[in-house]
Amino acid sequence: LPMTKNRERLLTFAAVGLIGLFAADKLIFTPIGRAWSGRSAQIASLTKSLSNGRLLMEREASIRSYWKEIRSNVLPADESVAEGAVMKSAARWQEESGIGFRSRKPQWKKQDDDYGTVEFRVDATGNIESVTQFLFALEADPLPVKVESLEITSRDSEGRELMIGVRFSGLLLTGKSK
Repeated sequence: LPMTKNRERLLTFAAVGLIGLFAADKLIFTPIGRAWSGRSAQIASLTKSLSNGRLLMEREASIRSYWKEIRSNVLPADESVAEGAVMKSAARWQEESGIGFRSRKPQWKKQDDDYGTVEFRVDATGNIESVTQFLFALEADPLPVKVESLEITSRDSEGRELMIGVRFSGLLLTGKSK
């Protein structure tokens, strides 16, 4: 009988110990593990963000220089002056390439607090060389223009006389974004 009593006592202690370990696992270790994992993920995210910030700081001078160049080439804030600047550039592109304009139509788009764009539609005719030179001049110009669409069609059966329709837009920054 004393042996069974010791055995019962030992089994009771073992059962209470296992229940205590189970409770400790559910109430202490599992929540701590989840918190640890969450903090590890947050530390990894912050480390990546810090690394990106350092890279950005290292490139600050070149980014500022690039933005300064962009701002120096934007269209004037006055709409009529901006249209005139694009028309003047388009006339220069026409002269350099030898292409013949059939029509030029400006239209203001996307007026916002920080920026605006003026969209131009140019229809012109010329040979492959003059069309190529015109498109190169348009793209290479420091004026901030972006070709939105381009259509090229042949006006004769040999393809010597081409007609192009180019839609491009120019960037205008207002005082807030400068």
